[in-house]
Amino acid sequence: SSGPNPWEVNSVYNDIAGTTFRWLPAVTVAGEYEVYAWWTYHENRSSNVPYRIGHDGAVDTVAVDQHDTGLGGQWNLLGSYTFDAGGGEYVEVSADNGQASADAVKLVLSSPANQPPVANAGSDQTLADSDGSGSETVTLDGTGSTDDGTIALYEWSDNLGDPIADGSGPTPTLIVGEHTITLTVTDNDGATDTDIVVVTVEPLEPSYGVAVTPATAALSGAPGATVPYTLTVTNNGNVPDTFTVAVSGNAWTTTPAPSPIGPIAAGGTGELTVNVVIPGAAADGASDPATIALTSQGDGTATDSSTLTTTAVAPPASFMHVGDLDGSGTLYVGNGPVRWKADVVVAVEDGDSSPVAGATVTGNFTPKGGNGRSCTTDAIGRCTIQSRNIQERQATMVTFTVTGVTDGSRTYDSVANDDPDIAPPEDVSTGTVIFVDAP
Repeated sequence: SSGPNPWEVNSVYNDIAGTTFRWLPAVTVAGEYEVYAWWTYHENRSSNVPYRIGHDGAVDTVAVDQHDTGLGGQWNLLGSYTFDAGGGEYVEVSADNGQASADAVKLVLSSPANQPPVANAGSDQTLADSDGSGSETVTLDGTGSTDDGTIALYEWSDNLGDPIADGSGPTPTLIVGEHTITLTVTDNDGATDTDIVVVTVEPLEPSYGVAVTPATAALSGAPGATVPYTLTVTNNGNVPDTFTVAVSGNAWTTTPAPSPIGPIAAGGTGELTVNVVIPGAAADGASDPATIALTSQGDGTATDSSTLTTTAVAPPASFMHVGDLDGSGTLYVGNGPVRWKADVVVAVEDGDSSPVAGATVTGNFTPKGGNGRSCTTDAIGRCTIQSRNIQERQATMVTFTVTGVTDGSRTYDSVANDDPDIAPPEDVSTGTVIFVDAP
């Protein structure tokens, strides 16, 4: 064409009715496009040139005035249209209404069409049932999913289509076996996409082990006593386990409880009580070892033990003694010869010099006053022994001798007798013997 200002080197024209020129744009991104046309002016150009726009399954026709000198040699907007990506879209000019120029067209993307999201369910996973429970918690990962907008919804379903989780990184619990899981993502415009991931949960290969602490222990007790031990049993295996308890090497009655012990969770602990009864006739210092062995019921080779040594210790003897003797004479008033009585206050103490209540003290008065006289100590460990009547003409002084002290639980130690307030010549006392004068 000889028309001025073509888009590049030249333009073409035709005036034969039915003649067309078609552009086939390579649309790679679907969306809303502004469509422009460029033609050259000539005085023979038609003022009603039809352009047909084939888009999105439809055809729109726009008439332009190519006879207008002001429109030639520039881009002129034909309108905005939705184009699909992938072919079939076109722009066509026709000479149906007279001479028409065909030079150039252009499409300007004004609003991209929503692109569906791309789901990414992550890599396939294989993991073990870590605790032998028959199931395992898994972490699903949909964060690799993409969209030209935003992903509004992540939905995970099993091979039956039943929902099992939502969110981009959920942690559902799956039973042992192979699971084909589908991720469906939905973007903010409602478009969706799916992807699958295969998760395999393998059964746990069980291992067994046991530890007993302490490995050795030693306690003592009195003959006839029950001595308790506490042992800690740890399951060192990776599955729950119950342990058989066996006792060996012992002569004294030894009872563990509970027996068996368990089930104890993998890595968990249990408490085992072992009671040892010391025979009542056991000699002081006699001992008895007992081995407490625990064996896994899952694996008879998994075992551990503790050795308990119990020793009989006779309780120390408890002693008592006289800690003080105080004597005095009392005149008896009556008819006949002058008579008097001797009174002796006895204090009984234990080995710590503490008063002993309830002790029976016996003793003799000589040469007069009676033998086998007695009294029982009160709460402060004291009591008074009184002689029979003594005629003064027969004796003006008597000697009192402690012959015994009993209380049912302590041993009387006469060697330990003493008297802190010896005051000769009156009331001279050794804690065992005291001299008492007539008044």
